[in-house]
Amino acid sequence: MLLTTGCSVTYGAELDEDNWWSDEHWEKTFSHKLAEKLDIGYTCLAKCGNSNYKIFRDLIQWFSGRLSSSVYDEGARPDNCTHMVVVWSQHSRCEIFSNKSDQLPPSWDGWNDYDDLHLGLIQSNSDCSNINEFIHDDQKVVVDEHKHIVDLLTYMQTIELLCKSNNIKLLQGNMSDGFRRSICKFMSERSSKIGNLYNESLRQMMATLDNESKIEPIMSFSKDRVLTCGHPEKEVHTEYAEYLYNIFQEHFPEGENK
Repeated sequence: MLLTTGCSVTYGAELDEDNWWSDEHWEKTFSHKLAEKLDIGYTCLAKCGNSNYKIFRDLIQWFSGRLSSSVYDEGARPDNCTHMVVVWSQHSRCEIFSNKSDQLPPSWDGWNDYDDLHLGLIQSNSDCSNINEFIHDDQKVVVDEHKHIVDLLTYMQTIELLCKSNNIKLLQGNMSDGFRRSICKFMSERSSKIGNLYNESLRQMMATLDNESKIEPIMSFSKDRVLTCGHPEKEVHTEYAEYLYNIFQEHFPEGENK
């Protein structure tokens, strides 16, 4: 079995332009196409708007066997999962909890994930004054990119270790190259003792990750082939599935499936 997760890009938002939430859109996603190439079933945990905090929390719940729901599920569990693909979201996204679940798209749950774009959408909603107040008070945390990067590297290390302990072949990377650019930016800044210590921490964390945890961003395959809201077209999903399949074939020796 294959498990995939991420945000709206992995979910396949806009692939069915008339109804993003239609079950018919799944056959156009890279999750579906990759599972076909591997000749296995798959489960997709991705939800639109997911932050990396949410992606990580869902994965931990999945490994513990306590995840209550997924958006597409053919029954992948830690004891039968052989392949996993994690496409991490924008590292600047944060989250707060909202009980306005009736105002969220069907693929979301109570966790209201936001970056600058989603923040504008939330603040325009007159029924979310409690959210506005929280965001205002917590603004310094929201913009702390240094923390977001360390958090994400920690998540990636953790998922890598869990997959190895469960004999799961793992590929993980980011939806865009923004994360790489941010890391390069911070690692080039060595203007203070604190900056040098931070850079060294990044180097050590990056060094612990396998190459299979540094795959190309899916958006690098888009080549401007994006839909109205910026999500990749179905041809991009097809190319990405081929890319992932080739990495699995090249870097992981064939052995007995679970």
